[in-house]
Amino acid sequence: MASRLHRLALLPLLLLLAAAVASADDRPSKAFTLDNGLKVLVVSDSDADRAGASLTVGVGAMADGEYPGMAHFLEHMLFLGTEKYPDAGAYKDYLAENDGGSNAYTAEDHTNYHFQVKPDAFEGALDRFAQFFIAPLMTDTLSGREVNAVDSEHSKNLENDFWRRRQVFRNLLNPEHPRNTFSTGNRDTLAKVRNEMLRDFYEREYSANRMALAIVGPQPVETLEKWAREDFAAVPNRNLKPFRTEGRIFTDIAAHRVNVESVRDIREMRLHFELDEASFDIDSKPSSIVGSILGHEGRESLLQNLKEEGWATGLSAGASEIGNGGTFDVTIQLTAEGLEKVDDVAERVFGMINLLRDTKQWPAHLLKEAQQMAEIELRFRQPGETFDEVRTMGGLMMKYPHDDLWASFYLIRDPNMDSVRHVLDQLRPENSVIFVNAKGLETDQTEPHYGSQYGVTAYGEALTKRFRTAKVTGEMGLPAPNPFLPEDFSLVAANHVKEPYVHAFRQGELWLRNDEQFLKPKAALRFEVMNGLHQASARDFVLGNLFAASAMEALTPDAYPARLAGLNGSISSDRGGLTVDANGFSDRLPELIEFIAPYLSEVRVDEQMFEIIKERELRNLRNKVRQPASSHAFDQFRALIREVNWDDDAQIAALEPLTYEDLKDYAGRVNDRTWIRGFVYGNLDAKQVRQLAKVLRTKVAGREVLPDEERFHGRVLRMGKGTSAIVRKDIQSNDSATVLVYQGDPLSEEHRAIMRLTSQIVSNRFFQDLRTLQQTGYIVGAAGIDIEGLPVFYFLSQSSVVDTDSLRGRFESFLKHFTDELDEIGEEEFERNRQAALAAVLKKRTSFVEEMDWNFDSAFTRKGDFEHELREAEALKALSLERFRQAVPAFFAEDGVRRVSIEVVGSPDRHRFQPATVEQIKEAGEGYWERPAPDAQAAPGAM
Repeated sequence: MASRLHRLALLPLLLLLAAAVASADDRPSKAFTLDNGLKVLVVSDSDADRAGASLTVGVGAMADGEYPGMAHFLEHMLFLGTEKYPDAGAYKDYLAENDGGSNAYTAEDHTNYHFQVKPDAFEGALDRFAQFFIAPLMTDTLSGREVNAVDSEHSKNLENDFWRRRQVFRNLLNPEHPRNTFSTGNRDTLAKVRNEMLRDFYEREYSANRMALAIVGPQPVETLEKWAREDFAAVPNRNLKPFRTEGRIFTDIAAHRVNVESVRDIREMRLHFELDEASFDIDSKPSSIVGSILGHEGRESLLQNLKEEGWATGLSAGASEIGNGGTFDVTIQLTAEGLEKVDDVAERVFGMINLLRDTKQWPAHLLKEAQQMAEIELRFRQPGETFDEVRTMGGLMMKYPHDDLWASFYLIRDPNMDSVRHVLDQLRPENSVIFVNAKGLETDQTEPHYGSQYGVTAYGEALTKRFRTAKVTGEMGLPAPNPFLPEDFSLVAANHVKEPYVHAFRQGELWLRNDEQFLKPKAALRFEVMNGLHQASARDFVLGNLFAASAMEALTPDAYPARLAGLNGSISSDRGGLTVDANGFSDRLPELIEFIAPYLSEVRVDEQMFEIIKERELRNLRNKVRQPASSHAFDQFRALIREVNWDDDAQIAALEPLTYEDLKDYAGRVNDRTWIRGFVYGNLDAKQVRQLAKVLRTKVAGREVLPDEERFHGRVLRMGKGTSAIVRKDIQSNDSATVLVYQGDPLSEEHRAIMRLTSQIVSNRFFQDLRTLQQTGYIVGAAGIDIEGLPVFYFLSQSSVVDTDSLRGRFESFLKHFTDELDEIGEEEFERNRQAALAAVLKKRTSFVEEMDWNFDSAFTRKGDFEHELREAEALKALSLERFRQAVPAFFAEDGVRRVSIEVVGSPDRHRFQPATVEQIKEAGEGYWERPAPDAQAAPGAM
């Protein structure tokens, strides 16, 4: 492999031409524009088990004007009833009863609404969806309530460093430019917004000629077109001009460094450059080409140079188009030393930019390979889940012609150096700003919406000159030709579809299932090298994490070209041992595994890099104290239920004293005794699987076989009958969270079906009650899950306004009302939900990776049970309403219950009643109050 990795010959141009003429998508489709100006793209996918639609409006947060968050607020409001369907929950109820779901997002320059649903309910869903854009209600009652949801959404991000830094950036942009906005909004910015103001914004900014509709379903194109025309023809066309932005965004901020104090212990710098509209030309894609070179991670890259200096651990580069322009961004994860040398790091970035600009003749392979891989990716693009597919299509239709959508998005039809140099000419110090996000920085200002501390200083003439004249150092240069580009796109004979092929060898087993669904020259595989060490001690567990991270660090420079060529490989570590995941074009996948294998048995980083990786792992663990309250709650549940669980404190204590010699010692013994289990899904044959097994036997497998009793088994606690307990933990957060968990007896197929149907019915009702009506918080959910064959049902809410005890009480109240009212569920509602649950059980997987995940789980976690979904489906079909009414109360009944309430309390003094005596309360009081005479003046400051 090493010789191929560094070969310099270009692949034949013939492959380029063959890929170029191949069809990207053989699904029937049609693009058209309604009489009202609304652009539509419909796709008929006969294999889709869900139908969906997305409508994108070409206006977003930059149109907020006087009330920051107005566009986002309106996005929320459109879900809450229309003139035709006035019930605020009608839309979500309809989707929930038909195995569907919906969401929306507000970007700076567009707003997207999307949903999916089972196909036979699609016509009704489209009708309901269209009414959002024809006749929404937007009453004062609804807006007064929903502003709390917007505020909760903002509240959950108050300690998120991404949101905090981004808002500082926006606040420093040109005050006359609409990107200088607070896009999320909160209760304060929206306090004065009333129904008539929302409607005025809606009528001023929403128009059919600014909209794009994407539809995917298994119905024929003619049917989808008919529904689109019938349902969306009534969307008003107000003949609005496209939303445009004028003027520069970098005015006073250009050539400045901005320090932003972080909440978590992170060290990140970003170089932002302003780009004009021409930089995003869809035919030449110059920003993408420049980004691929600056963000390269190969031997000659900017990132490897920074790593060799000990200044950085990661780098990405690329452009973001917003409105009629955008930014080019270089994001760098810094080491402690790198944070002290921000100017030097930036100088290296400018050195690489200057090299690109000053190189008169780029090597021919750079543009050719970019063009070639774009064509290959388009040719073999695998449509995703309908929900994701329509959302992506809707967003792209704002920027690309809808009658040539995917080709326009992928292809580099006119790769030319003039457009590339146009971008490079804008990547200059005078047109840049450096953001540094870390702890302990010098700051002197406060951002009002998030409370971030920040400071701004100019580069100065001397530093600007350094950047302007910067040169490359060391091995920095342009990327070499990529040896991993796929050449063979043929399909193997699908001999192992119904029954997997199993190749057993002394140290393990590899399974293979061929693909007959996607019919692409791709595959996905996973193999675990179980070692028995990681479950035995926290020390070996964290050593495993360090070893996997070190292996990936050493692997990346040579394997990064494979990623660019559509091959993804990773090494990770968990409680069972080390795991390798790989996916992509099957042509080179075995070759990639053979290349990765030696990294699983030896340390290939030096001591300096080891210390950097160790410090990064420690920071990641310590930063988890700032994760969302709901994440803390689930961490506590995992600590409770898992037989083997090394919590953050245990990992930190084990990690802190480790040395480079400890890591080398681990590498020397990790493969002493192993058991390998793996699964391959896709376009490989049995002979190739046997060859993979040979590679694993000779390069990975241990000297001895790890016996079954010492291999990791995911055992979980079965709580004692009658358990009804509270686990409480104080955290550093603005929010608190409660997760109320019920655990049942081992699942029969009938019980599995009952849990599935209960989850189907309860989840939306719970959301509507706790989130929409009671406004407990933005993050709300309820679901039934299977954990190692034990049924678990949980209720969750994360809140900044309701304490954990009250949340638990509300969950119990909801559950009591639900079980008491089961008799009100009629046969029709029961059947609708049963069909939705059936559709969820039998849902098709949409990628090679999903198929591999499912097969791996069925083969090993479920011990070779590939029929579990079919049996659950049969149990659902056999389940009666009467049996359902009997079983649900029995599962949740307090008699013999197994339940625990995990409660994590943020700002505990604010949320919790404090114990006190009568005397203490009196002593802390403000004296005794006597009712004043009716005509007495109110005291200053009184209500």
